[in-house]
Amino acid sequence: MSISATRLAHLTPSDRAIFATNARLISCLVTESLLKALYIPIVGFKINGIAVVLLGEFDAPPRPYQSKDILAIVALQDIPFLDKESEGSYERKIGLLDPLDMVPFIFEVSRGFSGPASEHDDLSAAILNTLCQQGWDIEGSTCLQPCKNATSIWEKFGSSLNLDKSLVQSISTEFSSSVKWQTHAYENPPPAPQFSSSSIAWEQSIVEGHPTHPVRKPSFPRGRD
Repeated sequence: MSISATRLAHLTPSDRAIFATNARLISCLVTESLLKALYIPIVGFKINGIAVVLLGEFDAPPRPYQSKDILAIVALQDIPFLDKESEGSYERKIGLLDPLDMVPFIFEVSRGFSGPASEHDDLSAAILNTLCQQGWDIEGSTCLQPCKNATSIWEKFGSSLNLDKSLVQSISTEFSSSVKWQTHAYENPPPAPQFSSSSIAWEQSIVEGHPTHPVRKPSFPRGRD
């Protein structure tokens, strides 16, 4: 089987729902040009490269990129759609980031505490080493931690824009609800439609919703439970 077919097989329904929600959020932020992301090849692992999602201004700052500029780092199994203007550069700007390009390794930056040993430690070290080799100003205390919830990336993004706290919390609640109901859908998948099935049956068989929409449908059920 291909990597695409097996990349989520080892995840629990809850972990898969968290990854799916974060993947759609990141895809939306990058594809809608709300944030800039760079594609960087990584050698020696069963991935093609990484997407480094950056906070702040679109243009490169008048200094090397730093740890504080990073919102998230996503491992990729395929090369995403790249901006032609960055052609020839080792760090290519991503124009469209599809969740299907991602493998379930989404990292957030932490400082001073690496946490317990992880199966992803070698990959984390390789990513940080690659960034340093490209001239990034990465502090020695910088660590990469696997993202374990569906709200932290959104909340960091909202904080970077100084969004109203009540708005950030409201949307965080939507994401948490999305994970809850998507976990339920993974645990209780709808019957697979047949070629003879109605268009409504095909529509209702969709578990995750639109690949670039941050919240699966429906995040909050209407009517009776």
